[in-house]
Amino acid sequence: MATRSGSVDPGALLYLLRKRLLTEDELADGLEHESGLAGLSGGGSGDVREAAPLALDVFVHRVAAAVAAMAAACGGLEVLAFTGGIGEHAEDVRDRIVERVRFLGDFRVEVVASREELVIAAETRRLLNG
Repeated sequence: MATRSGSVDPGALLYLLRKRLLTEDELADGLEHESGLAGLSGGGSGDVREAAPLALDVFVHRVAAAVAAMAAACGGLEVLAFTGGIGEHAEDVRDRIVERVRFLGDFRVEVVASREELVIAAETRRLLNG
């Protein structure tokens, strides 16, 4: 999600709590709703179309680094699949990420429509039916 934090040094979080600079609720809200692209953009919505250039640069860098790390762990890359809000709707961001990882060789790029509502409905049904 574009408003949630990525990797955060746990020591920084403990420092904020120990020094009483933030309450637990404030910290949780900040990590969940005011971080990510929204935080880098100065508190915007986290919508990639509204993000500041620095926020997009950081986002592209982090995603490309994660793709490269996963490709290394898997022994290569055959398909790079994008999904979700940014993956499905931000072609320019997808293109920037793909360009950053082209050194990994030839691979297909796919856009997969997310079907989150179906997963949520199935899980709800499972819980209700015991």
